[in-house]
Amino acid sequence: IDSQDQVTMINRHAEKLLDIQAKDFQGKRIQEVLPNRYFESFSELIKQMKDNQADSVEREIQVTLGGKSLLLEITVTMLFDEAGKELGKVVVFDDLSVIVSAQRAAAWTEVARRIAHEIKNPLTPISLAAQRLQRKFGTDISDPAFKDCTDMIVDQVDGLKNLVNEFSQFARMPKISPSFKDLNASVESSLQLYAQGERHFKLNFNPDVKLPKFLFDSKLIERAVLNLVDNAAESLIGTDEAQITVSIQYEEGVKLARIIVEDNGPGIKPSLRDRIFEPYMTTKRHGTGLGLSIVKRTVEDHNGYIRAFSNTPKGSRFVIELPVTLSNTANKATPNELENI
Repeated sequence: IDSQDQVTMINRHAEKLLDIQAKDFQGKRIQEVLPNRYFESFSELIKQMKDNQADSVEREIQVTLGGKSLLLEITVTMLFDEAGKELGKVVVFDDLSVIVSAQRAAAWTEVARRIAHEIKNPLTPISLAAQRLQRKFGTDISDPAFKDCTDMIVDQVDGLKNLVNEFSQFARMPKISPSFKDLNASVESSLQLYAQGERHFKLNFNPDVKLPKFLFDSKLIERAVLNLVDNAAESLIGTDEAQITVSIQYEEGVKLARIIVEDNGPGIKPSLRDRIFEPYMTTKRHGTGLGLSIVKRTVEDHNGYIRAFSNTPKGSRFVIELPVTLSNTANKATPNELENI
């Protein structure tokens, strides 16, 4: 920004972060391009700098861009010539969203550990006591309320156990044990759980025969895929011609394997898309909000990435990217050599 408060340059990183085109803003005064609430914040920063005779100032600000919320750190630095005359200002934006997300995950790990510890111990005796009451007095008490109440106790305790197990899993994720496996076969095997019984959706699987065996923890990856499919299945309840497609893609040039889970359900609100992998972030009525956090950590433990997108024409699309490691650096053995041992 020059000394007349005109925008003179916007770099490509700012364009991408702010989701704008530089040509639409260059040459315009700052008050023309900023909404009133943001211009007021900018003016306060400038006033703060002048009052304190500072050359630069920083502030965190929450902004809404394209329907999603971002936490940005804004640094404004004054530029002067050799005579001390103001030449203009440089405004730098730092996206703090990733840092904040990591902090939330770390905080929730400790919360989950404590909750699991406090709740787990009394659950088993409560359930056993209710079952014992049923066995001892079930034939003597004819009032149906007795059976209904004891059944409810057992059911609710089982529900709490599932909750505690999720918290425990999130707080103490198992270390990955990678081995040379066929990702196509692993994913297809996990999807066999849906082969039996009635389903309210059609399930498709598209393997990539070009993908070689590589190092990954098949159990953890299978569990992650099942979690994504379960979420998709729940979102499809009530959807006509409901469909879930799981695809494997191999990018040989960059040694990258993709697992894509798509559905034609209602999709994810844009405002929630960047936060759905955070702990306790859920749109389900009875969800804990830890399922996708566990999936994200599993993928990251494999040095991979997971992202959520809108599907076309509707629905959600989750993409897991895993590096295809074809040699075991621990013992310097290739998969073919391991098979021959």
